[in-house]
Amino acid sequence: FPKAHSPTATQQKLDIEDEAPAVSVKPAPAKKQPWPKTLREQVRAVRDTLAQLAAPAEPDEISKRFTRAPKATVAELLGTLADIGQARQLEDGRFVA
Repeated sequence: FPKAHSPTATQQKLDIEDEAPAVSVKPAPAKKQPWPKTLREQVRAVRDTLAQLAAPAEPDEISKRFTRAPKATVAELLGTLADIGQARQLEDGRFVA
């Protein structure tokens, strides 16, 4: 069993060198989702994608998360979501949930 540490005990410094260099890790790009066929599914997909993002996004950023999503359609859906209170458009044109 390990011994309890006494309050007067000193700690030893360990000389351990990192053998591997520090590497910056970028998050893996999200896998593209298929663009839904119906308008109802498209609205839901755009709304859900916007809600999952940690930062405001432009319409083209949202459209890039889908395969074959027309940028103009995504922009129109985002505008509609903003009109009905399901999203908010910032002054710079980006959207947030």
